[in-house]
This record gives sequence, C-alpha cells and structure tokens, in this order.
Amino acid sequence: MEYWKFKAIDKLRDYPLKAAAIQSLQEELQRLELEATNIRSAAADATPVQGGGSTREDKLLSNIIHRDEIKRMIAGAKLACNVVNISLAALDAAERDLLTDMYIHRISGGTQRIAEMLGLDERSVYKRADKALRRFVIALYGVSET
Repeated sequence: MEYWKFKAIDKLRDYPLKAAAIQSLQEELQRLELEATNIRSAAADATPVQGGGSTREDKLLSNIIHRDEIKRMIAGAKLACNVVNISLAALDAAERDLLTDMYIHRISGGTQRIAEMLGLDERSVYKRADKALRRFVIALYGVSET
C-alpha cells in the first residue's frame, strides 16, 4: 500500500480521538483555571531567600505554563479535525459515507457489512474506498503522490 494511503487512513482513524481530545482538554483547561484561582498570592512576609521562588509562585507559574500547553494542544486538535472535515466535504456523499464508515466510525462487521449495505462484493468496496481515499488525499494535500 502506498505511503499516502497510510497517512490518509491514519488521519481518518485519529479523527474521533482528536475530537474527543478537544473536549477533554477544554475541561482540563477549565480545571486548571479554577485551580489557579485557588492558589493564593505570595505573602509579603514570605520573601524567598537566595533568589528562589516561593511555593505559591512556583505553583502559579506551573499552572500558567500547563494552561498554555493545553491551549496549544486544543488548537492542534481543532486544526487536525478541521482539515479532515474540509477534505471530506470536498468528496461526494457516497465517498464521504464510505470513508466515514470504514475508517472513522469503523462499523462492526467491517468491509463485509458495508458490501452488503451497498449491494457489492468486498473487492468492489475496496476499489471504491481506494478511489475515495485518493480524492480525499488530493483534497487534503493537493496531490496524491510525492
């Protein structure tokens, strides 16, 4: 199988996980924001010695850094999902449904069940999937091979 097919299939299979990651990361970000409000500011009488930071300052800085990392991860996951959505939207409904059933939702019974639903043999399903994958890759990257 060509490299571009593997990459396209990976993007489709990763889609539901990345969509779930957006949700869980947003909730983690909310948790960290709440946690940040509970970190009290450093007291004036607790001045660090020898240039070190206070425990409270360290916790607050760690929280800020972690929230920034989470925001970057959310942006990356959203971008990955948007790219797949845009590329799938460029396909016709039959191609989009086939790729969605085979690689995103991965319906039980796999190719055999899809073949029965479409009234085709499994070989024909794979041929259609290959054509749809090629068009998906063109919509995704502008080319199908490097």
